[in-house]
Amino acid sequence: MERILLIGGTGMLLGATTYFCSKNKEVVVLARNKLTSNNQRITFPIKSLVCDYHHTEKFISIIQDEIKEKGAFDTIVIWMHSSAKSSLVSLLSFIDERMPKTIIYHIKGSNYSTYNDLLQVGSKLIYREIILGSQTENGIKRWLTNTEISDGVINALTTEANCSVVGYLE
Repeated sequence: MERILLIGGTGMLLGATTYFCSKNKEVVVLARNKLTSNNQRITFPIKSLVCDYHHTEKFISIIQDEIKEKGAFDTIVIWMHSSAKSSLVSLLSFIDERMPKTIIYHIKGSNYSTYNDLLQVGSKLIYREIILGSQTENGIKRWLTNTEISDGVINALTTEANCSVVGYLE
């Protein structure tokens, strides 16, 4: 069974998390708060790792422990705020060294260009980007909805595109 880790998969990505569970993938979500099967929004079993990814050492340690216990991930979807740059860099380095066959999908918000100068993506990594744009409705620009974001992530993983844009970029 394919193992997938979703970092930040409980808020805007909850629809994608639920979708991957429905496709018989072993889904692990890293979130600040524990998810339970009693959560009314969750209809499938999901393993929940609890950690604030801003705490780099604990963040990497929790992921290492999960890998030791259950094995490497086939896919990791990363949706992290730019305020956690050191955790993101540490995670990519860790994956490059220990799980080079893992496919990384890095979701980048509207300030995605702030990441470009900090990331030194290892040559062994399979690294793909999902860039979140905006939508226009009745001539008015708006943020993407949670459903649009989840659908865009699902589409990116399904099509295996190296770079996907959800919505429109200016």
